[in-house]
Amino acid sequence: PGHCATLREALPGLPPAPAPEGLTGRFPFVPPLDLADPATAKAVATILDGVCRLTDGPFVHIGGDEAVGATEESFVRSIRELRSLVRGFGKRPLGWQESSRAGIGPEDIAQFWVDVPMMDLPDTAEELAARPELLAAGQTVEFIAALKAFFAPTGHDLARILDGGGRVLLSPQSHLYLDRAYAPQVVPTGQASTAARLGFPTYRPLGVEHAARWDPASHGIPDDRVAGVEATVFAESITCLDDVTTLLLPRLPSVAAAAWTGRAPDWDDHRTRLAHHGRLWEQRGLAYLASTEISWAGATDAPSTP
Repeated sequence: PGHCATLREALPGLPPAPAPEGLTGRFPFVPPLDLADPATAKAVATILDGVCRLTDGPFVHIGGDEAVGATEESFVRSIRELRSLVRGFGKRPLGWQESSRAGIGPEDIAQFWVDVPMMDLPDTAEELAARPELLAAGQTVEFIAALKAFFAPTGHDLARILDGGGRVLLSPQSHLYLDRAYAPQVVPTGQASTAARLGFPTYRPLGVEHAARWDPASHGIPDDRVAGVEATVFAESITCLDDVTTLLLPRLPSVAAAAWTGRAPDWDDHRTRLAHHGRLWEQRGLAYLASTEISWAGATDAPSTP
């Protein structure tokens, strides 16, 4: 029911979901949808019907994340209604991990993306002062404390999914969110300006090796309960296809290697393999980040763009 700003622009006048006491006015947020409202429920049903008709696949994602400003009761009601709609249109609902709080069973899949530790947020003003990306985004100690409080329940989501018999789609923000900016120290000079404008502004910039160190087994999920692995790339900083491929490459191959084998690739071997991929990407006209962590085989330090 969150992430609905575009729908609210298209259909003005939809009422907000009931908000927790004392939240309104403290921090800016787009009010989540109230699926108990007949007009809202009708609009959402129409949209989901269209989405379900457009795909031949068995799944349709219902969202369920970051519903800032909804009471627990309203959130649970909305998730259950969304699941019911999707099933009624002949598809299987898939939701972000928060959707497990509306109940979850063996037929359900929830997408695990976050807990408070992997958000990598500071606790004190001194720690915040050392995070220029957060300061540039206007974040304050008070706002970060409120974020941590809001996301505190995520620490129980994974256990709830497993205890309920559901399966997990792995997309941890810490390693598989590929809209993370590259650390300046791994960016070649010729790509500095491009790298500086790409990536979600509040994530700590990191290198390619960090993504390659992700171990699917670190989450303690039995193999038969893992529904799959999905890397994500959100588009706030993207203006063209070159931007997309620069964010994905060379990090996406490490995600593929871990998903295929169930373990993190050996970094020394993996970066040797990546060095040869660079030539293939150039031949295919794909822009990529020529990280200084890798000795690119026959590649320039600033790949040409098509």
